[in-house]
Amino acid sequence: NHLTPNWNTSACGGSPQDGCNAAISTDVPHSGTHSLKSHYPDITKQAGTYIDRDYLPTSNLWMRLYYYTRNFTYFTGAETKLLISKPNGAGGPTMYWHMMWGDNQMMAKTTHNVAFTCPNGAVDTACSLFPNMAVKHLANDTWYCIELHALANTPGAANGMVEVFVDGTQTVGHYNLQLRSDSSQFSYLSHYTQMGLGDRYVDDLVVADTRIGCSGSPPTDITPPYAPRGLRVQ
Repeated sequence: NHLTPNWNTSACGGSPQDGCNAAISTDVPHSGTHSLKSHYPDITKQAGTYIDRDYLPTSNLWMRLYYYTRNFTYFTGAETKLLISKPNGAGGPTMYWHMMWGDNQMMAKTTHNVAFTCPNGAVDTACSLFPNMAVKHLANDTWYCIELHALANTPGAANGMVEVFVDGTQTVGHYNLQLRSDSSQFSYLSHYTQMGLGDRYVDDLVVADTRIGCSGSPPTDITPPYAPRGLRVQ
């Protein structure tokens, strides 16, 4: 049930083994007995801090987590960060997974060390990747399975992608992206407790280089087959 030694909690001061804010809690677990709780007492102030963890470098990043809020209001002044995926070092692709402008939908933002063309046509070092496939609002008092996917492009090519799935429904799908200008890979994860009001919980977080799925195995094709023709039942 402890964050340390695998997670770095030094931003809390003194490296507490269960974090500070966020911290391990028994309030609302999705499975087992514990989850990670972030408490936001004042929407106008920085609520807590961050915890970090390394993982094996990959250009094809998949994350699966379960997400829950209680009496929660998202910050309208900017983003309410959840996770940041990046290389462990300078440069390379950085992905922000967050909610924006008070909206309770999961979205993404990518930042680069050089300017690229964003999906809206702007040329910038930061591109917001809003929901464009389906609307999925994250209500209070409900556990949601959230899957996050970032495929870094081949250096020099625009063949990267960013996807978000909520309870198996794809809400974000942006393709032909330039997420990096070199061969840097994702290898570092930060969980943020930043701006908002209320309580937020994360449980059953998995990081991998293939899709994990909400059931612990990647989803399969569930399209029903065509009805048979010429069949006679006696």
